[in-house]
Amino acid sequence: MGNVRLWTYRSNPARPLTPPAIGRLGEIKSPTLVIEGERDLPHIKEIVRLLMSGIAGARLARVPGGGHLVNLDAPQTFNDAVETLLSGR
Repeated sequence: MGNVRLWTYRSNPARPLTPPAIGRLGEIKSPTLVIEGERDLPHIKEIVRLLMSGIAGARLARVPGGGHLVNLDAPQTFNDAVETLLSGR
């Protein structure tokens, strides 16, 4: 928890996003890939659920054994998921 300030830091607290981004997920029309590491933290998995429910047509890639840095934990699985999305498969 030594880096908690990085997660709570706001570059300009006087100008919050209006409306908040979470309320605008339905506006996303681009192909979207949400990647979840099996061992990621519960609050990150909750964010994954919010993204999946808010972005129509979003694809979910779950990475077995992956933590928060999925691209480092399982680079080939990560690359395959991204390649599949980009190729339209």
